[in-house]
Amino acid sequence: MFYRLKFDSVLSFINMADYALLKIWKNPAPIDEWKILKLTCQSDVSHQHVMGLHNIMVWQMEVLEMLTPLLGTAIQALPVTIDGVDHVAIHVTHTIDCLDEIHSQFKRFKNRNIGVEHYVLRADCVGDANLFAIPDDGYSAIFVSAHLKEQFEQHQWQGLSFIPIETQ
Repeated sequence: MFYRLKFDSVLSFINMADYALLKIWKNPAPIDEWKILKLTCQSDVSHQHVMGLHNIMVWQMEVLEMLTPLLGTAIQALPVTIDGVDHVAIHVTHTIDCLDEIHSQFKRFKNRNIGVEHYVLRADCVGDANLFAIPDDGYSAIFVSAHLKEQFEQHQWQGLSFIPIETQ
């Protein structure tokens, strides 16, 4: 069983010039040039273990330390600070071209697909991956295995929800 991760975008850039970084985030290739981003949390939200900055997932350091053995090279952890506290932005570098285009439903605009509305994955190609993205959706959706979901729940980390994904 696989799940799509959902996290709330509760973070903001302190320096709006950093907003341009969102463009490079849609590419799974490792990011070579990075500076520590300074972020802030919305005032009405308490800090959680997992938070979002648009489509960027940000983890507290303890989450990274606990999950690194399960993720290997599937992610690139890039340093950020949130209100002066060290965190990491999680850049998913492991992609699997496993979208079942026949059973998935797409958002359309002017007769072309602009995103995925309902994901269905091909079970034959996912294998034992714990965390991955798919190229068909601009790498914006992040998927996790049932095993990784259990780890998040076992540690009672806050800030994530899990949407079950069909496999064919």
